[in-house]
Amino acid sequence: MSTPKIAIEYFKATGRAELVMAALWIGGIPFDYIGLTREEFAANKAAGKYPFGQVPVMYVDGECIPQSNAMARYAGRLAGLYPEDPLQAFRVDAIIDTIDDVINAVVATFTLPEAQVKGAREKVGANEIPKLLKYLTDILDKNGGKFLVGDKLTLADLDAMIVVQHWFGAGLTEHLPTFVVTENRAFQSYVEGLKELDAVKNYLSKLAEHRKQ
Repeated sequence: MSTPKIAIEYFKATGRAELVMAALWIGGIPFDYIGLTREEFAANKAAGKYPFGQVPVMYVDGECIPQSNAMARYAGRLAGLYPEDPLQAFRVDAIIDTIDDVINAVVATFTLPEAQVKGAREKVGANEIPKLLKYLTDILDKNGGKFLVGDKLTLADLDAMIVVQHWFGAGLTEHLPTFVVTENRAFQSYVEGLKELDAVKNYLSKLAEHRKQ
Protein backbone atom coordinates (compact mmCIF):
# COMPACT_ATOMS: atom_id res chain seq x y z
CA MET A 1 0.00 0.00 0.00
CA SER A 2 1.41 3.36 -0.99
CA THR A 3 1.84 6.09 1.58
CA PRO A 4 -0.97 8.66 1.27
CA LYS A 5 -0.20 12.33 0.77
CA ILE A 6 -1.17 13.98 4.05
CA ALA A 7 -1.57 17.61 5.07
CA ILE A 8 -2.86 19.08 8.33
CA GLU A 9 -4.50 22.49 8.47
CA TYR A 10 -4.74 24.26 11.81
CA PHE A 11 -3.60 27.38 13.60
CA LYS A 12 0.09 28.11 14.02
CA ALA A 13 -0.11 26.70 17.58
CA THR A 14 -0.24 22.89 17.73
CA GLY A 15 -3.19 22.52 20.12
CA ARG A 16 -5.73 19.95 18.97
CA ALA A 17 -3.44 18.85 16.14
CA GLU A 18 -0.48 17.83 18.31
CA LEU A 19 -1.56 14.23 18.95
CA VAL A 20 -2.00 13.72 15.21
CA MET A 21 1.37 15.25 14.43
CA ALA A 22 3.10 13.26 17.18
CA ALA A 23 1.81 9.99 15.72
CA LEU A 24 2.92 10.92 12.21
CA TRP A 25 6.36 12.00 13.40
CA ILE A 26 6.85 8.80 15.39
CA GLY A 27 5.73 6.73 12.42
CA GLY A 28 8.07 8.57 10.06
CA ILE A 29 5.11 9.51 7.89
CA PRO A 30 5.66 12.73 5.93
CA PHE A 31 3.02 15.45 6.04
CA ASP A 32 2.58 19.10 5.21
CA TYR A 33 1.41 21.59 7.82
CA ILE A 34 -0.77 24.55 6.87
CA GLY A 35 -0.55 27.05 9.73
CA LEU A 36 -3.40 29.56 9.78
CA THR A 37 -3.73 33.04 11.17
CA ARG A 38 -7.06 33.86 12.81
CA GLU A 39 -7.87 36.07 9.82
CA GLU A 40 -7.16 33.28 7.33
CA PHE A 41 -9.28 30.86 9.31
CA ALA A 42 -12.20 33.31 9.43
CA ALA A 43 -12.02 33.89 5.68
CA ASN A 44 -11.83 30.17 4.93
CA LYS A 45 -14.70 29.43 7.28
CA ALA A 46 -16.85 32.11 5.67
CA ALA A 47 -16.09 30.57 2.28
CA GLY A 48 -17.29 27.17 3.54
CA LYS A 49 -13.92 25.48 3.23
CA TYR A 50 -14.16 23.32 6.36
CA PRO A 51 -16.75 20.66 7.27
CA PHE A 52 -18.61 22.04 10.32
CA GLY A 53 -16.50 25.23 10.12
CA GLN A 54 -13.77 23.86 12.38
CA VAL A 55 -10.09 23.04 12.33
CA PRO A 56 -7.95 20.99 12.48
CA VAL A 57 -8.71 19.15 9.29
CA MET A 58 -6.61 16.57 7.52
CA TYR A 59 -6.21 16.22 3.78
CA VAL A 60 -5.59 12.64 2.66
CA ASP A 61 -4.76 12.51 -1.04
CA GLY A 62 -6.70 15.77 -1.37
CA GLU A 63 -9.81 14.70 0.58
CA CYS A 64 -10.62 17.00 3.51
CA ILE A 65 -11.57 15.05 6.66
CA PRO A 66 -12.42 16.68 10.04
CA GLN A 67 -12.39 15.66 13.72
CA SER A 68 -9.09 15.67 15.60
CA ASN A 69 -9.58 12.36 17.43
CA ALA A 70 -10.52 10.56 14.20
CA MET A 71 -7.45 12.08 12.59
CA ALA A 72 -5.31 10.88 15.50
CA ARG A 73 -6.65 7.34 15.26
CA TYR A 74 -5.96 7.26 11.53
CA ALA A 75 -2.43 8.58 12.08
CA GLY A 76 -1.98 6.10 14.93
CA ARG A 77 -2.95 3.19 12.70
CA LEU A 78 -0.47 4.31 10.05
CA ALA A 79 2.25 4.66 12.69
CA GLY A 80 1.59 1.40 14.56
CA LEU A 81 0.41 3.26 17.66
CA TYR A 82 -3.18 1.98 17.62
CA PRO A 83 -3.83 -1.65 18.60
CA GLU A 84 -5.20 -4.11 16.07
CA ASP A 85 -6.88 -6.13 18.83
CA PRO A 86 -10.45 -4.78 19.23
CA LEU A 87 -10.43 -4.86 23.04
CA GLN A 88 -7.05 -3.11 23.28
CA ALA A 89 -8.27 -0.52 20.76
CA PHE A 90 -11.39 -0.07 22.92
CA ARG A 91 -9.17 0.63 25.94
CA VAL A 92 -7.17 3.22 24.00
CA ASP A 93 -10.39 4.88 22.83
CA ALA A 94 -11.80 4.98 26.37
CA ILE A 95 -8.69 6.78 27.65
CA ILE A 96 -8.63 9.29 24.79
CA ASP A 97 -12.35 10.03 25.16
CA THR A 98 -12.04 10.44 28.94
CA ILE A 99 -9.17 12.90 28.49
CA ASP A 100 -11.30 14.72 25.92
CA ASP A 101 -14.10 15.13 28.46
CA VAL A 102 -11.72 17.04 30.73
CA ILE A 103 -10.39 19.08 27.81
CA ASN A 104 -13.98 20.12 27.09
CA ALA A 105 -14.48 21.12 30.72
CA VAL A 106 -11.46 23.43 30.49
CA VAL A 107 -12.42 24.79 27.06
CA ALA A 108 -15.91 25.63 28.36
CA THR A 109 -14.35 28.16 30.74
CA PHE A 110 -13.07 30.26 27.84
CA THR A 111 -16.60 31.45 27.03
CA LEU A 112 -17.56 32.39 30.60
CA PRO A 113 -17.84 35.97 31.85
CA GLU A 114 -14.46 37.10 33.19
CA ALA A 115 -15.69 37.19 36.79
CA GLN A 116 -16.54 33.48 36.65
CA VAL A 117 -13.40 32.14 34.95
CA LYS A 118 -11.10 31.80 37.96
CA GLY A 119 -13.63 29.89 40.05
CA ALA A 120 -14.63 27.63 37.17
CA ARG A 121 -11.04 26.67 36.38
CA GLU A 122 -10.21 26.08 40.01
CA LYS A 123 -13.24 23.79 40.17
CA VAL A 124 -11.96 21.78 37.19
CA GLY A 125 -8.59 21.57 38.93
CA ALA A 126 -10.18 20.38 42.16
CA ASN A 127 -12.58 17.87 40.62
CA GLU A 128 -12.16 16.73 37.02
CA ILE A 129 -8.36 16.66 36.80
CA PRO A 130 -7.85 14.63 40.02
CA LYS A 131 -10.49 12.14 38.84
CA LEU A 132 -8.68 11.85 35.51
CA LEU A 133 -5.33 11.31 37.19
CA LYS A 134 -6.78 8.61 39.45
CA TYR A 135 -8.30 6.90 36.43
CA LEU A 136 -4.98 6.96 34.58
CA THR A 137 -2.79 5.93 37.51
CA ASP A 138 -5.16 3.08 38.43
CA ILE A 139 -4.84 1.81 34.86
CA LEU A 140 -1.06 2.18 35.01
CA ASP A 141 -0.90 0.29 38.29
CA LYS A 142 -2.84 -2.63 36.82
CA ASN A 143 -0.74 -2.59 33.64
CA GLY A 144 2.71 -2.50 35.22
CA GLY A 145 3.29 1.25 35.31
CA LYS A 146 5.04 1.74 31.97
CA PHE A 147 2.21 2.02 29.45
CA LEU A 148 -1.52 2.59 29.68
CA VAL A 149 -2.50 -0.16 27.25
CA GLY A 150 -0.56 -3.31 26.47
CA ASP A 151 3.21 -3.49 26.51
CA LYS A 152 4.16 -0.73 24.10
CA LEU A 153 3.54 2.94 23.34
CA THR A 154 0.07 3.81 22.03
CA LEU A 155 -1.94 6.91 21.24
CA ALA A 156 -3.30 6.78 24.79
CA ASP A 157 0.17 7.37 26.23
CA LEU A 158 0.86 10.25 23.86
CA ASP A 159 -2.49 11.86 24.64
CA ALA A 160 -1.87 11.61 28.39
CA MET A 161 1.55 13.21 28.04
CA ILE A 162 0.43 15.96 25.66
CA VAL A 163 -2.77 16.96 27.45
CA VAL A 164 -2.27 16.13 31.11
CA GLN A 165 1.45 16.82 31.47
CA HIS A 166 2.17 19.44 28.82
CA TRP A 167 -1.11 21.36 29.11
CA PHE A 168 -2.77 20.83 32.48
CA GLY A 169 0.55 20.51 34.31
CA ALA A 170 2.45 23.31 32.60
CA GLY A 171 0.50 26.41 33.59
CA LEU A 172 -0.64 27.21 30.04
CA THR A 173 -4.15 28.16 31.19
CA GLU A 174 -4.46 30.89 33.80
CA HIS A 175 -6.09 29.83 37.08
CA LEU A 176 -5.90 26.11 36.22
CA PRO A 177 -3.87 24.67 39.12
CA THR A 178 -0.80 22.73 38.01
CA PHE A 179 0.18 21.09 41.30
CA VAL A 180 -2.52 18.43 40.90
CA VAL A 181 -0.45 17.03 38.02
CA THR A 182 3.09 17.95 39.02
CA GLU A 183 2.79 16.53 42.55
CA ASN A 184 1.33 13.21 41.43
CA ARG A 185 4.45 11.03 41.75
CA ALA A 186 3.04 8.00 39.95
CA PHE A 187 2.04 10.04 36.93
CA GLN A 188 5.31 11.98 36.86
CA SER A 189 7.33 8.76 36.99
CA TYR A 190 5.27 7.38 34.11
CA VAL A 191 5.83 10.50 31.96
CA GLU A 192 9.56 10.48 32.64
CA GLY A 193 9.65 6.89 31.49
CA LEU A 194 7.88 7.80 28.26
CA LYS A 195 10.39 10.55 27.60
CA GLU A 196 13.20 8.00 27.69
CA LEU A 197 11.76 6.21 24.66
CA ASP A 198 13.49 6.94 21.36
CA ALA A 199 10.10 7.37 19.65
CA VAL A 200 9.04 10.05 22.13
CA LYS A 201 12.43 11.78 21.99
CA ASN A 202 12.04 11.95 18.20
CA TYR A 203 8.54 13.42 18.48
CA LEU A 204 9.63 16.05 21.03
CA SER A 205 12.59 17.02 18.82
CA LYS A 206 10.32 17.40 15.79
CA LEU A 207 7.86 19.42 17.89
CA ALA A 208 10.60 21.83 18.96
CA GLU A 209 11.64 22.30 15.32
CA HIS A 210 8.03 22.88 14.29
CA ARG A 211 7.53 25.57 16.92
CA LYS A 212 10.52 27.51 15.59
CA GLN A 213 8.92 27.85 12.16
